[in-house]
Amino acid sequence: EAVIASTGEGLLLIDTRQVIALANSNAGDLLHLDAEDLIGKSVPDVLSLTPAAGASRQDENLITAALKKGQVMVAKTTSSLILRPVHGKEFPVAIVVTPIRGDGIVGAVVAFRDTTEEKSLEEARSSFLSVASHQLRTPLTNVRWYAEMLLAGDAGRLTDTQHEFVNQIHRGIVRSAETINVLLTLARLDVGKLKSEPHNVHLVSFTNDILKELKPSLDVKGIAMQFIHPKSVPALLVDPHMLREVMLNLIANSIQYTPDENGK
Repeated sequence: EAVIASTGEGLLLIDTRQVIALANSNAGDLLHLDAEDLIGKSVPDVLSLTPAAGASRQDENLITAALKKGQVMVAKTTSSLILRPVHGKEFPVAIVVTPIRGDGIVGAVVAFRDTTEEKSLEEARSSFLSVASHQLRTPLTNVRWYAEMLLAGDAGRLTDTQHEFVNQIHRGIVRSAETINVLLTLARLDVGKLKSEPHNVHLVSFTNDILKELKPSLDVKGIAMQFIHPKSVPALLVDPHMLREVMLNLIANSIQYTPDENGK
């Protein structure tokens, strides 16, 4: 009782019927009931768990699963559940259910805590990454275009030294853009917005479009790329945006790490 009372998380000691045998004051505070009033009540009578966005549906029944399987069940902050008390406001929760063994499974300890503040910090971090990345990507794209125009001779012939300087600038911009794209992808993953939307994609025309987009990079290095493919390729049901990201990375890396006409 002393250990349970002094624990910072909400703790419930339940039997195999999910009847509460012991509860600490933090559990009472989170469920908006006195700890003494929780004793003798069934868990489903005082709270319900529903998956938050991105959480597994099986997390919904993790208390039942822990008692049935005899395994520790965990719903972490990143895939937390929404706890809905009978009294009070719902909140995201991280929860660990640990079975108690005696003559078989005799009950479980349910430890849970409110993760509202943690999730708010996560969302703020993700928003910062997303906004910062977008704000950085736009000017970098403009600088990259101008660098490629200079390398292509659109503003006049460059000396060998000038060409090398601009080429170094271009490479730095490409590396920075790749880093920003990684940050954007991580931000979308954090907030669960990276979702697959499959469409029929014709790989030959799809790949040719990417090669046309990367042609300036090929021209800058003075290298050639040949696209060899079967005469007939069936359409594939894939997410074109995700596939484009993969193809761009693979081909752009091939260009970047292939020596140019001067062996650089």
